[in-house]
Amino acid sequence: MRKYVSVTLVVAMALLIMVAVPRGVSASDAHKVRPDDCIQKAIDDAEAGDTVYLEDGRHELNEDIHITKRIRLTGHEDAEVDMGEHSFRVEASGITCTGLHLKGTGAAILVDEGGHTELTIEDNSFSGHSEVLRFRPGYGDISELILKANTMDEITHKVVEMYGAGPFENVTIAGNNMSLEFDDGWTAALHLGELDGEVAVTGNTITIDSTADAASDKGAWGIFFATVQHTEDIVVSDNTVTGADAGLYTYNEHLTIEDNKFADNLVQFLDPSSHYEIDDLLSGNEFDRSAHVVEGVDEVFEWDVGGNAIFSSIQDAVNAADEGETVEVGPGTYEENVTVETDGLHIVSTEIYERGPHTIVRAATVDNDAGGTGVFTIHADGVWLEGFTLTEGRNGIVVHGDDNWIAYNTIVEQHEYNGISVRGNANTVARNVITDNPVRGILVWEDADGTVIMSNCVRRNGLVSDNNHDTAGGIVVGENAGITDVYYNCIADNAFGLRNDSAEKVEAIHNWWGEIGEPSVGEDVTDNVDYDPWLADLFYDGDTEFTESPAEFIAVVEDSNGDGVGGVTVDFYLQKLNDNDDEKVHVGSAETSDEGLAKMSLRGYTTGDYALTLKAAGCMEATETIELAYEMYTLTIDKEGEGSVRVDGDWVDLPYEEEIPAGTSVELRARSASHWSFDEWEVNGETYDERSIDIVMDHDIEATAHFSERDVPDELVGDILVDVRPPSINMASRGVFMVSIEMEDRARFPRLDYDVILENGDLQVEALRVQNAAFRLIAHFDREDLNGLEPGKHEVDVWVVVDGDEEIHGQTVLHLFGSRPPVPGDDDGEDTRIPPGLRDDHPGRGVGPPR
Repeated sequence: MRKYVSVTLVVAMALLIMVAVPRGVSASDAHKVRPDDCIQKAIDDAEAGDTVYLEDGRHELNEDIHITKRIRLTGHEDAEVDMGEHSFRVEASGITCTGLHLKGTGAAILVDEGGHTELTIEDNSFSGHSEVLRFRPGYGDISELILKANTMDEITHKVVEMYGAGPFENVTIAGNNMSLEFDDGWTAALHLGELDGEVAVTGNTITIDSTADAASDKGAWGIFFATVQHTEDIVVSDNTVTGADAGLYTYNEHLTIEDNKFADNLVQFLDPSSHYEIDDLLSGNEFDRSAHVVEGVDEVFEWDVGGNAIFSSIQDAVNAADEGETVEVGPGTYEENVTVETDGLHIVSTEIYERGPHTIVRAATVDNDAGGTGVFTIHADGVWLEGFTLTEGRNGIVVHGDDNWIAYNTIVEQHEYNGISVRGNANTVARNVITDNPVRGILVWEDADGTVIMSNCVRRNGLVSDNNHDTAGGIVVGENAGITDVYYNCIADNAFGLRNDSAEKVEAIHNWWGEIGEPSVGEDVTDNVDYDPWLADLFYDGDTEFTESPAEFIAVVEDSNGDGVGGVTVDFYLQKLNDNDDEKVHVGSAETSDEGLAKMSLRGYTTGDYALTLKAAGCMEATETIELAYEMYTLTIDKEGEGSVRVDGDWVDLPYEEEIPAGTSVELRARSASHWSFDEWEVNGETYDERSIDIVMDHDIEATAHFSERDVPDELVGDILVDVRPPSINMASRGVFMVSIEMEDRARFPRLDYDVILENGDLQVEALRVQNAAFRLIAHFDREDLNGLEPGKHEVDVWVVVDGDEEIHGQTVLHLFGSRPPVPGDDDGEDTRIPPGLRDDHPGRGVGPPR
């Protein structure tokens, strides 16, 4: 009997040991540490390859722990280490930390000795630390770093701090849940330094709660690539970053950024080196909620690119903007009521031409002022409001000021009253969609004068059964309103079409009333409205088969007299007819000539049958079947020497081959590699000296870009990296900007004489002075020397001339913004450029989201 009990106890003890020791660790090689034991002694006693195991309970550190050999440090699921301000210090290769529960105020894991490999930090929890993993500045190379599946709560400074250390080769940061609470100064959840090899930042969740005053250089960033990287194998994917001042910040062009979600950050993406176009990032990524002011705001958020200030609400951006500035609002849903009191603002959605509800502003409150306030309320003059979907306010837009432009908005389903209410003088309401509002689509209030209402779609307004308003309908002109002109609109299916209660006759010619026939007095219009002639027909009048690109489509708009109507915008849509019936796509817009003709040229669509849909005046519509039967020609591109090629603005891999419709015009641009120069294009035996050439595909074309190698001193062989400070240059400012140049292999620049030249077309600018800082050249340039360039982004060749002879070549991008000083030779000495946010054929287009 005793023997049986004895065996049972031995088995039970073995089971306890198996439970207490983590999987993969045998009882014999685990150095177990009880809460009252010394962790440092257990590490010192362990042999390389052993496991140090923290038993259940609270372990308290009174000093830093030095890990000086290859060990595995792990613990019981109920073991907790109270670290205080102390750290685990990594001083060897092959160290793994897993299953630990650490709480403290300093850096949890600190690496300050060089030359290590294989550091793995996986399945741990960290709480309250200033940093989770910190590499001391000057720390040497490390390879095979894994930070995976950890939980970090209430981190107060950074999760990973790499800046100034490395380089780091083959890094994986994956599946971590990071939560930062940040009060002051500057921080970044992942502050990543010099990376090489394969780098993956994937599947992480970064949530930042920042209470800092995000002015000047203060702020909290999500993922920050702090230096120009040496590897092209960096993947940033499937991450979620919220609550940051900048979701992602990078100086690099060698990144793959896909399937991430950046939401509720002040700005989603910043690239001071301007390597990225925002359109390159939108595929697969989600960007939400970002409003910013462009032009002239440089005292707030100085860390932002281009002197742009970034805000988390439209109202904050509007309040910060000065007269004449542009407020650009990124896609997302905003819940707020916005009041505009600054003259001349351009408030524009960056999705203005996407024709979808991408930038939605939903009223946060609905007050009792029936006609005085809306989702947007404008108490200013000369304001442009464009590209928004507005809903759930008492009114959509209320305009109290003069000379305002309200265009390209969708105003739908307000709670109480009107889509748009106009109270000021000389205001224009154009190209809006105003539907399903409970009382009126557009109300021209008493005392408003000189209102122009044109090219809007005004439908299904005033149909709410309990509105109790005798003046419900599409467009209502108040009793004491002045002159009101109503042109080119669709006014259909409303409780009443156009009601004029003023003494002034409303000129309402060339509108579409929902059908070909004449509008009816008493249902569509009141007596005091001049509606003749009206829009009566929209039809296609071009070829239906095209054998060469571009295809030219012709639409015709006629009035009730059979005359062509000028000034009507016609939208063209294509839908490919096949087994799947592809989605209808908006391919362009054109305005009718005086003869009523709207023409549009189409390039780039493949052979096949299409349904061509025409839309005008909001809801006039016509459809035609079009056949694109192009003859196709082959474009083949190759190179001799080292360089790269763009085709219509996109970099391509060489050799390159593409089938292109006959008649298509294609732009080719060559760029030489470092230490190489562009010589010429050879196109079907003909040569061209220009880097950029246009070719027409009227036959098969073979094009070769020729590059020749430049002689460079042996000690300077290697690619150079070029950076600009500040990353965006204000043309309205005087002073000096700097170009920083370093060798890609981090080689020193020998003590030679250097000149640095910037070249863009005919513009050549020499540095005022060049400083040799061992690993880097700093070239100083005068801003005024850039007056030959208009604001915008410019690719610039950078030549480093060594001892007046040998040259090294690199490239960078100059991002110029602001109104340049007058250029000598201007007729009136003034800058006559179109203001920011405008283009030649349409006022108020935004210049795009933050980059």
